[in-house]
Amino acid sequence: MSKSTSTTAATATTAPNKQSSSKKQASSSTVKQATNTNTDVLCCDDGFLAKAMYRYNLWTGLYMLEQDERLFFHIFGWMFVFSLSLYMGVFLHGFVDGLLQ
Repeated sequence: MSKSTSTTAATATTAPNKQSSSKKQASSSTVKQATNTNTDVLCCDDGFLAKAMYRYNLWTGLYMLEQDERLFFHIFGWMFVFSLSLYMGVFLHGFVDGLLQ
C-alpha cells in the first residue's frame, strides 16, 4: 500500500509543475511579443517631418499633455531658448571684443 501511495503523491506533485511551466512559457512569449513592438511602425507615413514630430512627442513625453498645455509649453520653451541665445550672443560678442583688444 505504501508503494501506490508514494507513486500517486509523486504524480500529484509533478502534474502542477508541468502546468506551471507551460503557463510560464505562454506568459514569457506574451511579454516578448509585447516588448518587440516598433513604435515607428505605428506612426503614420506622412513623411519625415511627421515622423520626427511623433518621435519628439514620444521621447519627451509631451503626448501626455493636452493640446493647450503643449502649446503653452512650446511658447514658453521657445521664449526661454530665444532669450538664452540672445544672452549668449551678447556674452560671446563681449568676450570676442575683449580678446581682440
